[in-house]
Amino acid sequence: MKEIGILSMQKIKNCGSFMQSYALKKMLEQQGVEKVYFINICPGVQLPGFVPDPPVSFLHKVTNAVIDRDVINKIKRYLFYKFKSNRFCNKYFPMLGLDDICPDHLDMAVIGSDEVFNCCQPSSWGFTTQLYGNIPQAKKVISYAASFGHTTYEQIQNFGIAEEIGKWLKTQTKISVRDDNSFDIVKKLIQQEPQIHLDPALIYDFSKEINQCKELNIKNYILIYAYPNRINEEEMKEIVSFARKNGKRLVSLINYYPWCDNSIIPSSPFKVLKWFQGADYVVTDTFHGTIFSVITKRKFCSLIRHTNIQKMTSLLHTLSLTEQGATNPQEIEKILQQEIHYDLVQSVIEQKRKESYKYLNDAINNQ
Repeated sequence: MKEIGILSMQKIKNCGSFMQSYALKKMLEQQGVEKVYFINICPGVQLPGFVPDPPVSFLHKVTNAVIDRDVINKIKRYLFYKFKSNRFCNKYFPMLGLDDICPDHLDMAVIGSDEVFNCCQPSSWGFTTQLYGNIPQAKKVISYAASFGHTTYEQIQNFGIAEEIGKWLKTQTKISVRDDNSFDIVKKLIQQEPQIHLDPALIYDFSKEINQCKELNIKNYILIYAYPNRINEEEMKEIVSFARKNGKRLVSLINYYPWCDNSIIPSSPFKVLKWFQGADYVVTDTFHGTIFSVITKRKFCSLIRHTNIQKMTSLLHTLSLTEQGATNPQEIEKILQQEIHYDLVQSVIEQKRKESYKYLNDAINNQ
């Protein structure tokens, strides 16, 4: 009997975090693991400059909206966010089994995937050694496709936490990361090369979950999958212009953009993939939005930003899709019109899938 705990960012109200958590759980179950739990993150210390902002009241948001003369859109955005949050907590999270109580003794803990190593970002948990291997309830600890995100080795050195992170990384039986930046940091910290694996959302086959979703009632659209307020004016104009030229509706998924024709919060996280599958084109600025585009074999454009450049460029390079990344708005139209050779992409994923399952099987069976 094997009981394994996943230490991830499973409680973040984000479809990418949900999908990678769900996929990793399914991958472990496919290896014969009897029970998979999720381990809650134990808060550590807040690094200077990365303390999260305090919650803002609805009244304060409305007051600011009136001052900005954008009251209707800001109230819509707020209500959209609240509805999304409630749906995640009440409907999405139970699908992961987050209500199950994790036992005090586990055969193994898996840290990952997502940006679990990214300590230089605002978060409720801050810098905690638990995310690097300090998990006393587990007999052994590994990581899978973990990422430092946009945290750099220089930042880790400047905050004086390099030695502590390195100490706990060394306690892991196996270390796996998902991008070049994370590979380089681990190598510098412990003088060992970690393995590189694709995010679980790319490794696990979601075909069954997608096929079980009902058909959509909207056709002929461009899907916008981006963080709130991240698409700037110039990008918006290019996207809207392309949509008008091609007679397409604009559908925003999960977040509210007033310039889109529809804003949707799907009834299940798997319906998110159904919306990707039904799109004629996708514009995204997220790592998992890029993955969802690849899963559903869409024509897509990934917007490269300073906050996602390490992980996004590494992902696109691995999949031989570098040309799908846009560093300025003028590239969007050209990129969306490019043909993508998904047969080549799929061959890469199939090879990486074999490597991932072997890695997990070896870890579970002490090889």
